[in-house]
Amino acid sequence: EKYVQSWLPVHQIYQGNCFPEGTDPTVEGFDPLAAVLKYYNLEFGRDNLDFDISEDKKNFAEWRGQATKNA
Repeated sequence: EKYVQSWLPVHQIYQGNCFPEGTDPTVEGFDPLAAVLKYYNLEFGRDNLDFDISEDKKNFAEWRGQATKNA
């Protein structure tokens, strides 16, 4: 009963509530994964890489360098 009203992302994805507005899942060739990634503003190939080769690692290293230069 407690979770009947909860917004659980996986359930919402399966119910079709995590697609960008105007998306028609009945169109032939519809790719639900691509639609969900677009809804969450995830850029495939950029936001899902291993940390060692990620943009985050580069940014953290740059920020750390800036922080250690400030006295």
